[in-house]
Amino acid sequence: MSCGPARVWTKPFVTYLSLCSALMLFFQLNVHASQSVTLSWDTSTATNVAGYKIYYGTVSKKYPNVVVVGNTNTVTITGLVQGTTYYFAASSYNSAGMESTLSNEAQYTVPITTATLSSALNTGGQFSFAVTGVTGKVYVVQASTNLVNWVAIQTNTAPFVFVDTNAVHFHQRFYRTYDQALYTVAMTPATLTAATRSAGQFSCQITGAAGQQYIVQASTDLVNWVSIQTNASPFVFVDPNAGSFQQRFYRTLNLPP
Repeated sequence: MSCGPARVWTKPFVTYLSLCSALMLFFQLNVHASQSVTLSWDTSTATNVAGYKIYYGTVSKKYPNVVVVGNTNTVTITGLVQGTTYYFAASSYNSAGMESTLSNEAQYTVPITTATLSSALNTGGQFSFAVTGVTGKVYVVQASTNLVNWVAIQTNTAPFVFVDTNAVHFHQRFYRTYDQALYTVAMTPATLTAATRSAGQFSCQITGAAGQQYIVQASTDLVNWVSIQTNASPFVFVDPNAGSFQQRFYRTLNLPP
């Protein structure tokens, strides 16, 4: 079985790939788990198609993983890592095992599931708040007095109420949460050095454990953080959009292996 070259086009929230006889593959977030993605497609109009294969990996044009889905039009890929970008391509095959060429490539970045801190209460020298996130997922609560040095002070399963009985001993104290899966591999935190800002861009050197994957996040208020790059240490991070913000803060997270 042979076919012409595939084409790719995008629409908001949906990425389409055409393969052979009007085969279209598109991504749809699985609302039950952020570490998976559901792929669906319009089946080929060719009469000799026996099934489909989905190829994927974390490097563009290299697909160490393949899923044979048979003669169906949907599959859910599980076991994906938060913060990681995956690359997908598709093919169809006939009953003799002959396979079409791969479609051109589409990509998907798995979102990082964060916890939400709410219902804060400061009374009797104690500070407490509700932590909500993915039910049953384990989160680490960290505290800091300067937004630079952080200490893990509690690990619990969402949802839960966190209580800091030592809050009264600090002039000021800040809090944040981490997915435990991210936190437990954070043995070697990254360091941001040699920062420069010019021509509307901000850049800095990221150093940590050699080869360790780190996520760079940015915020304008130290509350809401957005992941803007994932790379292996050491590397130079460049934010070409820094000039569009009155102020912007940066931090790194270890990416699970």
